[in-house]
Amino acid sequence: MLMPGENKSSNQKIGKTVKLDEVHWKIVKGLIPFYGNSEPEVIRTIVMIWINDNIGSEAIQKLEKLKAINLGNKNER
Repeated sequence: MLMPGENKSSNQKIGKTVKLDEVHWKIVKGLIPFYGNSEPEVIRTIVMIWINDNIGSEAIQKLEKLKAINLGNKNER
């Protein structure tokens, strides 16, 4: 089910490859099943938590000012 304002393409996931040191993979594996049922789910959950915790933070605002990221119109968030 799409939320208001969403279109079908905004719900599609894009696959990416992540390379981590062995020690970090052990941490990721140790977070199963708390943050997801697989390594990709754990990584996705961690990224989503970080984004949710940091949107609007000073770090994100600085990155936007440096034009390192573009989160779009603030009124649309």
